[in-house]
Amino acid sequence: MKTRSHRGFSLLEVLVALVILGLVLPGLVAMFLGSKSAQVGSQAAEEAVQLAEGKLDSLRWMGKGILAGPKSVNYNKWSPDYQTTITGKPLTWHWKIEHLIDNPAAADNLTVEVRWMQGSTPHSISLNAGVLL
Repeated sequence: MKTRSHRGFSLLEVLVALVILGLVLPGLVAMFLGSKSAQVGSQAAEEAVQLAEGKLDSLRWMGKGILAGPKSVNYNKWSPDYQTTITGKPLTWHWKIEHLIDNPAAADNLTVEVRWMQGSTPHSISLNAGVLL
């Protein structure tokens, strides 16, 4: 009697492997696409934070005497919107200065807000700091 050598996979084994692959592959693709979307969102938020930190530092160096203007006309009001672009994405930012207490020598609160769109969803971030002089 001759013995047959078994080489390769049977049709049943191939079908089982394809069914398992068909069940697992869509989940893996969704996971990778979701992580890419989160990475893009995280990068946009990081760029907005860096812009806000830079503008906040620049404005703090001016001091509240320059920011508030004569007779404190600019206190508690948002500045006009300023437009900028980072890595091809448009961002809008503005600032305001607020009295915390009724003492001209005390530090006031400076707020910088950055807004941007990611797809059709609006996002914003605000940073605060004290400002003197």
